Amino acid sequence: MKISIIALLFCAFATAQTLKVNENKLVSVVFDSNIIQGAVGNDDYNFNFNPEGTESVALLQATKKGAKPSNLVVKTSNGILYNINIEYSLDSQNIVRI
Repeated sequence: MKISIIALLFCAFATAQTLKVNENKLVSVVFDSNIIQGAVGNDDYNFNFNPEGTESVALLQATKKGAKPSNLVVKTSNGILYNINIEYSLDSQNIVRI
């Protein structure tokens, strides 16, 4: 039990928001700290970031038309864990600051 409480003290959680993306445009996702881990929930989306943890900007794109809704989980160097919803949309965003 003590380990769980200590782990929660070192990792803050950000509220979920929704990003709209498609297969024709890259969406630049800008975080307040460098990205150290990131993953998408299914293969309908690509999430690319510098795995060395030296940048706070990542690129997100759908891999096919009509991609299924999913989520993106990102951990930044300041200890914040983001859970971001992803939806396919013809009206995608260009740059998103999280």
